[in-house]
Amino acid sequence: MIVIFPTKYDMERKQYHLNSNYYYMKEVFQKQHYRFIDLLDDVPENLKTAQIRAYFGPTLHYSAEGNAWAARQILGYLERNNLLQKEKSPATQLNPN
Repeated sequence: MIVIFPTKYDMERKQYHLNSNYYYMKEVFQKQHYRFIDLLDDVPENLKTAQIRAYFGPTLHYSAEGNAWAARQILGYLERNNLLQKEKSPATQLNPN
């Protein structure tokens, strides 16, 4: 599965109803039937600029808060699509003998 992590600029563009910088890449993924999650889809359009900035550190990398947000979005996607293994299969359990 492909995970697209938007930049703070992509989040700011969404506030103005503009396409992300990777819009065309998503079209390719869709045409190729790749399974992907775009974390920008879970960003509300009315997200405040201060909150967007809190998701990023002094560089373009996510802050601890941004990483926690991204992890929640990914986990939610996996849960909604039943992609989490709830029980270990017999093949993955260690044989005690």
